[in-house]
Amino acid sequence: MEEKNWHKKQNETGQLGEDFVRFWCVSTNQTFKKELDELNYQQGIDCHIESVPTDVKNTGLIYLGNYRNVFRTRHPFKKGSLAMNYCILKINQEKTKFEIFYNGPVETHIKKFLQEDKTLEDLRKIIQKYDGTYFQQWKCTHPDSMLYKIKAEVSKILNPASLCNYYGVNEIGNGTIYLMNNDIAKSFNL
Repeated sequence: MEEKNWHKKQNETGQLGEDFVRFWCVSTNQTFKKELDELNYQQGIDCHIESVPTDVKNTGLIYLGNYRNVFRTRHPFKKGSLAMNYCILKINQEKTKFEIFYNGPVETHIKKFLQEDKTLEDLRKIIQKYDGTYFQQWKCTHPDSMLYKIKAEVSKILNPASLCNYYGVNEIGNGTIYLMNNDIAKSFNL
């Protein structure tokens, strides 16, 4: 897929999720405020639900970061992330129906992936140290080997029902690392 089309599809999917969340808030008498400025985007805030800064997700996967010429941490693991709430949706394949899978604190959801004595902050520390770095800085021979290195480190703090995995660098130069939990994956048919 051409790079600009991939980003367009990603943005359209994100917008669809936010549109569904807006509809859900209106239909359940909750306040919804869309965030449009660059600062909110940099802070990982898609909207406010009941005045709580919220990151809207359309997947059961938790994306930790991407490699495209350099590793970039994703929200809510990025420094400066201010989203306190996840609103995670399950959208049907036809994109005509949705279900709110989870709406609540980011930390509570991330805890489902971690060992009992580990926290969101433990995961952030691992991911943030790689932010803005190149694979060569970690004595890796390829971006995929850097993603594998991150995966190995993150995997040490995950519970047995969860795993860290990655898509290797593809033809447009993107590599992506993510978390998955067996129970959540079943719910999303992943």
